[in-house]
Amino acid sequence: MFHDISPQMQQVMRALEEQLERDQRSLRTVDSDVARILTLLALSAPTGAFLELGSSGGYSSLWLSLAARTKGVTLTTVDLDEKKVARLVGKLGRADA
Repeated sequence: MFHDISPQMQQVMRALEEQLERDQRSLRTVDSDVARILTLLALSAPTGAFLELGSSGGYSSLWLSLAARTKGVTLTTVDLDEKKVARLVGKLGRADA
């Protein structure tokens, strides 16, 4: 599965990783190793949709979307910050997630 990540999604992930390196305080996000483990845990979860509370920069959302797509379920991400939601929607669109 990790070898099948689209070039679009890889590009968005790299941009988020670079942003995290520049300004770690602006994003509360996991690193790529933790993201991969999160994806594997999501794949092993019981049947049903995924719910993510808080999107921060959207990095975890991208990884969870891979698991959701593989399992054929939906991912719902909830965030109280409308600006974060708008940025996440844009990132998911660019990543074709």
